Amino acid sequence: MSEQEELKQHFAQRVIHQAREVLEVWQQVQRNEWNASYRAALADANQRLQRFAERFEQIEHHQLALQIEECLSDVDDNRGRLSSDIIATLSQLIYRLARTGLRNADPRGPSAHVPSLNKPVYIALDDHERASHVVRQLEFFSMNAQAFASDHEFRAAMHLRHPAAIVMDVDFNGPGEGLRLAERVQQGLEEKLPLIFFSQQDTDTPTRLAAVRAGGLEFFIESLDASSLLEKIEIYTRTAYYEPFRVLIIDDSRAQATHTERVLNNAGIITRTLNEPIQAISYLAEFQPDLIILDMYMPECMGTELAKVIRQHERYVSVPIIYLSAEDDLDKQLSAMDEGGDDFLTKPIKPSHLIATVRTRAERARNLKARIVRD
Repeated sequence: MSEQEELKQHFAQRVIHQAREVLEVWQQVQRNEWNASYRAALADANQRLQRFAERFEQIEHHQLALQIEECLSDVDDNRGRLSSDIIATLSQLIYRLARTGLRNADPRGPSAHVPSLNKPVYIALDDHERASHVVRQLEFFSMNAQAFASDHEFRAAMHLRHPAAIVMDVDFNGPGEGLRLAERVQQGLEEKLPLIFFSQQDTDTPTRLAAVRAGGLEFFIESLDASSLLEKIEIYTRTAYYEPFRVLIIDDSRAQATHTERVLNNAGIITRTLNEPIQAISYLAEFQPDLIILDMYMPECMGTELAKVIRQHERYVSVPIIYLSAEDDLDKQLSAMDEGGDDFLTKPIKPSHLIATVRTRAERARNLKARIVRD
């Protein structure tokens, strides 16, 4: 590659950085709620992406930016609100953006994809040879990592620059010293760093509690599988792309179903509403939701009856069912939970409470499903 082409490639990296900004804004929406500020932030980031992509002749990025701009126009036409169709389209575009490398990338190295970290991952393991091996594995997946041989080196690096995440041996530089070191470096930080602990042998509950109190998000034992570690780092550094959650809302009241749908759409969640519960199984097969919201009292059947029918289908045994009802009798709520339900929310409910419950239940179910598939 000539010097001019290398210089052009260097400046074209701005396209990748700008694409990352678009991705990060969209991820923030899926952790919070859509509003005018997110609309403006996404539009601004996308305009810069469009400008850089055109300037540095990155045709795919430019086309995707134009399509994202069209989606934002659709939001404006929808009174500034997200809809399931818009969420699905935007998510697909941003997924494609995350997987699109630079045109004419250097053939000697991997093409640049969006989910790469500006900051390195710090690796602090008592076994230095293992630490070096982990660094090489992560770098193979284009993730910048740095290993340390002592707590002095680690603290010096922390003083110069905070990492994207930390992988810490509980016994780094001595029994239990990794736990204490991790706790110290997290103190005073306004935003805690993603922290993953490792132990060369199985640990007791006090050690696990100490890891949690130090801010540990995950705990690996005996081995550090590169793909599993990479997946966790991407999750906690929010560089991984995930499909929006899908929720089926079953309620005979159109007004209530529409209200629930708008609340969840506002959180970047794809929804489908069903006012005729008798059609539930066919809707489930077609829509494949991560979670079901179910009214308790409906003319055609009780919510508890429908929950039993759903649970009779093996493929839906693990899909969370949340009852959303005006029923405030605790005994009846507990009885409903015994008949196929995972949670019971009472109407009226604060939007933030509904969103938080749906996200927590859906994410847990999705993680469990992923582990079952992996095992």
